Amino acid sequence: MSCQFDETRLAPTPPATTVEMPIVPIPGITSVTGPSGTVTTLPDALLGFGPESAALSPAAAELIDDVAADIAAKLAGRPEATATITGFTADPPESTLSGRQQLSLARAQAVADALAAAGITHTIIVAGGGAAPGTTAMQDGVFVEAIASQMRRTEISY
Repeated sequence: MSCQFDETRLAPTPPATTVEMPIVPIPGITSVTGPSGTVTTLPDALLGFGPESAALSPAAAELIDDVAADIAAKLAGRPEATATITGFTADPPESTLSGRQQLSLARAQAVADALAAAGITHTIIVAGGGAAPGTTAMQDGVFVEAIASQMRRTEISY
């Protein structure tokens, strides 16, 4: 047997499919500075929420303290400034829209409570987004945990 390698480069062509590809965020803490401030994304894996639970893991406390310090520094001297916390969930087949919204809201509230306990005195607005619009962990009728784990997150805007 032999193998030949063709090094000819092909011209770029437009996509040949209309199937939407899922957006899969990179795990870890992502901070982005934009025109309206900072958005810190905390993946569920770092917050340690269990299945169908809004209880933060003990290991999340240090992470929350670090985020609280960043928020306090960013909003120093701006007592009118607010922080908005939005929770997001995956969409397993047995879940409901209402259940996903309630769970995401409870998780966002848990993060808000932890930030307040860490010393944040600014107004904190809490929202539950359920599964983010246009995202799903269902691929060809199968629930894909790898996608679901990326959907479960909490975003803090300040």
